[in-house]
Amino acid sequence: MKCLAVVLFLSTWYCSATALSEPTKKTLKFAMKRRKTDRRRRRLGPAFKDFPTLWREDDDVYYTEIRIGGAKQQTFSTIVDTGSLTIALPCEHCPNCGSQHRRFVPSSSSTVKDTGSDYRQCYGEGSCNFGRILADKVCIGSNCPPSEAATINFGCCDKYAPAFSVQKADGIIGIGHGTTLLKSLNDHHKLLSNQFSLCLGREDGIFSIGGVDTSIHMAPVRWTPMTLENAFYYAKPKKLQVGAEDYSEDVTSMLSLPFFDSGTSYSYVPEEVFLILKQLFDQFCAQNEGSKCMHDGVAFPPGTDSTDKKTSLTCFKTLTPDQKKSFPPIKFIFEGGDVAELAVDPEDYFFPESSKIDCIGIFKDRDYTIGANLMRSHDIVFDVDKKRLGITPATCDDGIPNKPKPRTKNPQPEERSTPGSHPNNQWVPIGYGILIIIILLNIAFWYKCGYCPRFCYGSKITYISMDSTDGVEMSSTMERFTDDYASEGDDFKTNDNKSVSRQVRLELV
Repeated sequence: MKCLAVVLFLSTWYCSATALSEPTKKTLKFAMKRRKTDRRRRRLGPAFKDFPTLWREDDDVYYTEIRIGGAKQQTFSTIVDTGSLTIALPCEHCPNCGSQHRRFVPSSSSTVKDTGSDYRQCYGEGSCNFGRILADKVCIGSNCPPSEAATINFGCCDKYAPAFSVQKADGIIGIGHGTTLLKSLNDHHKLLSNQFSLCLGREDGIFSIGGVDTSIHMAPVRWTPMTLENAFYYAKPKKLQVGAEDYSEDVTSMLSLPFFDSGTSYSYVPEEVFLILKQLFDQFCAQNEGSKCMHDGVAFPPGTDSTDKKTSLTCFKTLTPDQKKSFPPIKFIFEGGDVAELAVDPEDYFFPESSKIDCIGIFKDRDYTIGANLMRSHDIVFDVDKKRLGITPATCDDGIPNKPKPRTKNPQPEERSTPGSHPNNQWVPIGYGILIIIILLNIAFWYKCGYCPRFCYGSKITYISMDSTDGVEMSSTMERFTDDYASEGDDFKTNDNKSVSRQVRLELV
């Protein structure tokens, strides 16, 4: 049995070392926070390179945190936006960037470089962000180390557009198509795939890069073709549905495509789509009167905002939770054999227009935008390489690994979770499988042949190291044996009895 003990020890050591030495690809997962402020929608002018943002506020956008710099990192809250490409932050001496915002201090970073280029980003109403383009190490998360950072360009702004000055988040990170942020993180971390997902919950959310966290999914991911154009991710609906199948209409012939914009609070549809949804919604409620669409008073009650009267699907006096649940889901069913559908519950599409009125956050507009409110309670997967968009209902709030604390100007570091970041987990079962096979083969070999390697026998305590070309090589204090096997009872002599460091210890009785 001495031979079996040796084989067991060495096999365990070998398999463990093999597992620990094998790198594997991974995914990154970050918590996001919802914030509550006014409704947000920024229209960008023709020269835009950015769009709205992410954390959840009452305006239904979501944020996460990033860190910039080398040994001395600076932390910022940033809205995550699928409709833009750049990172923008307030710079050190910005006079109008909002007193609530932290500023990036270039002199405090040992890794920052000035590219020599100006940063300018303008919006449709004429306001712009101005500054200069810097390059520094950037990682996502409030506690991420410099080793996880990738060097990325960003706008260090000395003048903020009004919408940025009043927002609560310090800045914005754009993850639209063509962004350098996601590509840099993919290259740096050697992630599983060139994809990311956003799971927007009713309170918080999850931002995954390089893969998805299927543990939060309530059903398999369904896929639809995705069109990549400019900074945007488009998908084509083939049917609109309100409640049951009876209240649906084919829209395959429509040329307009919606793009998914996590940085826009609510959703905006062209008139032809709006009229279909309005008709289906009104038909459903009229034909289910008394059992569905429960509310007090009339639609668009006195006090409703004049713009919402013209552009929202409908508004009612503030609904109770039970009344809200009586309304039907609104579904966008997309092209493709997988039947990907975005089924939005009334708890997600209604929003408080005021303290007395709730409205549906789907508005008639010239744009066709699926905003954060319709993306909510789903994991939306953007698979860039395969040009496909995945949709599945998900428990976005429950899946948050370590929820970030509400942002303060000088926040304390928090625990951070990156599932899949330990590169060795997948090799453990393989290693143990190999170990079992080795043990069984050695038991059979020993039982049949009656002998084992010479180093199995000898003094009570020996120290050995393996040499693939010379058989067994003892440490410098021991004799060297070049023959492969020894019979039971053979022994070897030691030149001295000193231990040799970093050798495998075998105690043979």
